[in-house]
Amino acid sequence: MFNSAQRTRSTTLRLAFSVVASGLLVLGSVATVAAAQPSTSTAGAATVVPLGDGATRIWPSPKIVDLQRQAWDHITVGAGGKRLVVYFWMGPEACFGLGKVDVSRHDGSLHLQLWTGIRPHKIGFVCPDYAQLYKTVVHLDRPIIGGSF
Repeated sequence: MFNSAQRTRSTTLRLAFSVVASGLLVLGSVATVAAAQPSTSTAGAATVVPLGDGATRIWPSPKIVDLQRQAWDHITVGAGGKRLVVYFWMGPEACFGLGKVDVSRHDGSLHLQLWTGIRPHKIGFVCPDYAQLYKTVVHLDRPIIGGSF
């Protein structure tokens, strides 16, 4: 059986836990809203975290070094067939970046190659090891047949 002091302490602890949990919930909400606002990345381009698809918009930067081929996850094609949104996975943008996107046509097929690498000021540093979904937009001269591939 609990005595009066134990009940008061238990109630105080539950109240303190509720206040801390509520504070963390509010802090998380504020961080999510702040992340959705434009900010300046180290490449100097505005980065926007969209609310719809969960991908972070990124632009190619000539400052990215040690380029490696990067597979894309999926591509959506705009209604006119000239705008492609290319989704891919990469490490955190603070360390890594999109160097370039090569687009070519061969034998009636469109070939798209992403090149990612490291930011020069992060060479020799330890970077977090997690993947994040990114997207970049490619505009074509000629339309391709609509849909996704």
